[in-house]
Amino acid sequence: MARLNRITWLLIAAADCIAAWPSVLAAQSSFDTSAPRVRSCLDTVSMTDARPKIAYIYAIVPDSANPRLTQMADEFTQSVAQYLRVLLKAHDDTLPAGEPLIGWRGVKQQGVLAVSASRQASPVFNLLSSTQNDSIADTLLLRAARSAQDQGDGIFWSSDETSDSLAFSIGFALSPQGKIELGGSYRSAFPVFSVLSPPETPALFIGTSHPVYPLTTLQLGATGVVIVQFKVDTAGHVLPETVREQWPSSTPRPTGDLLIAYTAFLQSVMTWLPTAAFKPARIGSCPVNQLVEQPFTFDFR
Repeated sequence: MARLNRITWLLIAAADCIAAWPSVLAAQSSFDTSAPRVRSCLDTVSMTDARPKIAYIYAIVPDSANPRLTQMADEFTQSVAQYLRVLLKAHDDTLPAGEPLIGWRGVKQQGVLAVSASRQASPVFNLLSSTQNDSIADTLLLRAARSAQDQGDGIFWSSDETSDSLAFSIGFALSPQGKIELGGSYRSAFPVFSVLSPPETPALFIGTSHPVYPLTTLQLGATGVVIVQFKVDTAGHVLPETVREQWPSSTPRPTGDLLIAYTAFLQSVMTWLPTAAFKPARIGSCPVNQLVEQPFTFDFR
């Protein structure tokens, strides 16, 4: 409970920081110390209109994990967040600035920290990083995890827990521009630092066609919603290999005629997506890939 109270206080402090940021924005706007290995459009993005965001870390736990194991992963991630703030020299329960050690690109390109734990042995940490990620951000996340474990704030196995192993990952996420709350579908996330980020524009659908209502299900008179996740590339095209159905894990699958209708709806979306046209997402003036999650509603009327 003490940790949760501390996090609540940090969020309040972060709100005060956001109110004060406009006055120091000009002085800090030149900070972006990531060292990209390949020159790209993002290297030229202006920070003149940069705005603060809050960087969070959160546990990525398999859906098959039981609630107690999920709680253990969240509790350890909360400890890692505290030690990461210490490494960034936080003072007076306020969130430290990521700059100059970690710039906005360091957070966006950050890999994840894989954690393998067992009741009989100390956890093993492995960085799963892309070739473009910020090595400083990686190093600090790994150091914070090891510090939490070494200082007695590691993964705790209760006597009533029947499982003997736990595998999960810890990743970064950024709050929307100008907000301190992360939002979205994150189960539990913990604030670690602030970072200045250039303006971002999400991908925008600009096509004129839409998925069609399947004639094969017309006699059923069925309605339904299909949720899919896909990546829109810098040319505004959907990458077919990235399309994934998103079915809520807590919702049972339909059966009978409803399953027939839903399958037809899903196939209609899958067939249409490669033909869809988007205006690509942008960071500053640079087009970038973006992962999109979109619901499609089917109604025979």
